[in-house]
Order: sequence, then structure tokens, then C-alpha cells
Amino acid sequence: MRKKIKRYMMNCMAGRTDEIVNDMAANNKAFRKITDKIILISDIIENMLPPEYRKLFEELEDLKGNREVITYKKLYWKALKDGIKISNIFHRLK
Repeated sequence: MRKKIKRYMMNCMAGRTDEIVNDMAANNKAFRKITDKIILISDIIENMLPPEYRKLFEELEDLKGNREVITYKKLYWKALKDGIKISNIFHRLK
């Protein structure tokens, strides 16, 4: 039962993390502006590379993306745990 609850929480966390990032991408002007600049610079660098190095550059981009996913999930999980702890503290103070 405990594994099912943990799996459920992990699925909820992953979904919520995606929602937060998608909302930021859609509604945060600074985030969009920086993202557009990153894409522009990355494209310029990739196009300047000799063909034999482009695959390496693509692998680097994939690794950075995977690292971001891990970071987002860890941050959300930590924030969720901290929120529960704070809620418990306030509940005890009533």
C-alpha cells in the first residue's frame, strides 16, 4: 500500500511540475525572453559547428534537459515536504 501511495505522489508531483513549467513558459515574459535567447544562441552555435560535432552538441542539450527535469522534480518534492511540515506546525499551534 505504501508503494502505491508513493507512486501516486510521484505521478502527481511529475504532473504538477510539468504544469508549473508550462505555465511559466506561457505566462512569464522574462522566462520566455530568456528561453528565446537561449534557443537563438544554441541554434547559432550548432549551425557553426562542423557536422561531426553537431551530434555531440545535441547530446549536451539532451543531458541539460534531463538534468533540468531532475532538478524540477527534486525542488517540487522538497517544497511539498516542507509545506506539509509547516502545515503540521501551524495545526499544532491552534
